[in-house]
Amino acid sequence: MVLTFHQGVNNVKKKSETELVTAAQLGTLLGLSVQSVIHYGNENVVVRVGRGQYDRDASVLSYCKHLRASASGRATPVAGDRARHEKAKADTAEFKLAVSKGKYVLADEVGDEWADICRTVRNIMLAVPARVATRHRLSRDVVATIKAEISEGLTRLADDEVSAQ
Repeated sequence: MVLTFHQGVNNVKKKSETELVTAAQLGTLLGLSVQSVIHYGNENVVVRVGRGQYDRDASVLSYCKHLRASASGRATPVAGDRARHEKAKADTAEFKLAVSKGKYVLADEVGDEWADICRTVRNIMLAVPARVATRHRLSRDVVATIKAEISEGLTRLADDEVSAQ
């Protein structure tokens, strides 16, 4: 049941049927062109009930809801872009804060640190044959064999040719 007011506060008329209007009539009521009414009908902003026929009261309510949403920035594509941009800015700030607190490390820093560790291990391993030779008075052939084996192992590590054994 729809209540409508006519020419005074106390003069209330009850209606049981939906009042149908044309696109031109609805446009006049809402201050829109016929083309805009048709467009809003296609976008389900106004309530179309048949070919060229619109539910007057439901359309007015729906159009007002659309205007409120547009005014608050929720209905436009630009608002969606703005919301995504703001979320991206917030995510970036959150990530930078987490990095500064040490929760994350940058890949470049990890790579640099890992390269330093690998160089240190390589230098230590390449020094093994000379240290063992001095302690155990090994022949040059034995030292050369140990050095060659260590070099081969380091090369395989560098080339990622090592499989789990």
